[in-house]
Amino acid sequence: MKKTQNAFTLIELLVVIAIIAILAAILLPALASAKNKAKVTTCISNFHQVYAATAMYAQDNYDWYPIWFDGPGHPLNVINQAQYTRYVVQNGPSPNTKVPFNVGSFNNPYVSGNWEFQNLGFLYISKLVGDGKILYCPSFANFPGSILTADTYSTPTFMSTDSGISGGIPRVRSSIDWNPHADTQNNNRLFQKTVDASKSGNGHRILGMDYVGGGSGLGAPATGYSPYLFPHYPSKAWTAMFTDGSVKLCKSQYAYALIVLPGFDPNAASPAQYEPILTALEAAP
Repeated sequence: MKKTQNAFTLIELLVVIAIIAILAAILLPALASAKNKAKVTTCISNFHQVYAATAMYAQDNYDWYPIWFDGPGHPLNVINQAQYTRYVVQNGPSPNTKVPFNVGSFNNPYVSGNWEFQNLGFLYISKLVGDGKILYCPSFANFPGSILTADTYSTPTFMSTDSGISGGIPRVRSSIDWNPHADTQNNNRLFQKTVDASKSGNGHRILGMDYVGGGSGLGAPATGYSPYLFPHYPSKAWTAMFTDGSVKLCKSQYAYALIVLPGFDPNAASPAQYEPILTALEAAP
């Protein structure tokens, strides 16, 4: 008696393929959401570490937080533009060069005129933030020439200066707006020392936060509201650490509306433009 061979009919095969497609359509958004939540968790953890590092740094440096200082044109902690808050290495000796440890100091940010450190760069040279990767939010989409992702500073290895993508000067910039609050009259940083942050009314103010996206796109493949310029896309939210040591994801429709205004440049923005954004995010639930 001849044995019959079982096999899928064409209709049955198409039904199986359709079921798989439906399951994939259901699962993929959930997986993407889980991945985004993991990046938020990593970002929050990074900020907790940065806060602890700044506290330890201040203990060893006369109560001062890491500073910005660029000579006569940009005196100590005068923040004329928001971009100054993200510099880690403002000037390196050559493109794609490994950034050394144990160089520079609070009193002298230069080393033989070859290296100029700024802001959270002082945590790096003090070995308070490991190799420095915690200074980059993992949620920013990468692209060649991005100034917000660790990949740009990984040639030959992380942390290295970039290729000179900004005016030909080798630099390192983090994705953190560090200590961005400034007086709108003279552009002086409000929280230069830990004692400034502990004054009445300053207990829950932003001390550091994700880069405020917007503007022309910094050469990104997509301008405006995009994963290349906004952290935790598409949530319209920014991770922020506060003067009291707390860290949370802040979401404010008003802050977002200010950031996407035509003509707003997150790099050239003055304290007068930044302060309403910071205040709105601080008020976020």
